[in-house]
Amino acid sequence: MKQNVQKLCSLAERETLAQFDRGVMYENGQGVSQDDAEAVRWYRQAAEQECASAQNNLGVMYDNGRGVRQDDAEAVRWYRQAAESEGMPMPKTIRA
Repeated sequence: MKQNVQKLCSLAERETLAQFDRGVMYENGQGVSQDDAEAVRWYRQAAEQECASAQNNLGVMYDNGRGVRQDDAEAVRWYRQAAESEGMPMPKTIRA
């Protein structure tokens, strides 16, 4: 039973990493046409599964208005979530 649970966890983790990687591919146009909106879609899927890297990258997309309307509050929200997912305190300059 424990081995089956570990397999499911590792499958879920791999799926989340694949979603993050797909976001990177679309953001940078690696093997696909560059498409910021599509990158945001994939980052969001991974971010909602607690992938800190995807949460951070989603924050960057909101910060810079790439694939989404520029939104400082939403950027900070995703930066904060990424930091919390990694167990790091937020820098005082980012706290809102």
